[in-house]
Amino acid sequence: MGIAIHPNFDNNKFIYLYLTTRQNDQIVNRVDRYKFDGQILSVRTEIIGKLPGANYHNGGRIAFGPDGMLYITTGDAENNSLAQDINSLAGKILRIKDNGSIPEDNPFTNAVYSYGHRNPQGLAWDDQNRLWTT
Repeated sequence: MGIAIHPNFDNNKFIYLYLTTRQNDQIVNRVDRYKFDGQILSVRTEIIGKLPGANYHNGGRIAFGPDGMLYITTGDAENNSLAQDINSLAGKILRIKDNGSIPEDNPFTNAVYSYGHRNPQGLAWDDQNRLWTT
């Protein structure tokens, strides 16, 4: 669903892929980090997994923000009540460090940065570093 190049790619060669897969007969999403040697991707590391997925409202994009954090949008996975639950990763904008750990200044004690989104499809920052989503 998305691809992001690490801000320090010239030194670390990290590429992040946001993808949908099946796990135990359920649709789930995850973000993996790979190292790119110029020809192949190798050294797969799951950065965040078990993101709720579905046939519809499975929106997802990833991008590094001006703060160097990785932002991930998730759809509500066809269950709009999940978007309002700060303990669910569905229907959110997530914010994590490049290794998958949670920034200390996130508004909650998890990856959730913003909640209540139905199916966000885009991420952008304006010239004042304000986050916008579509």
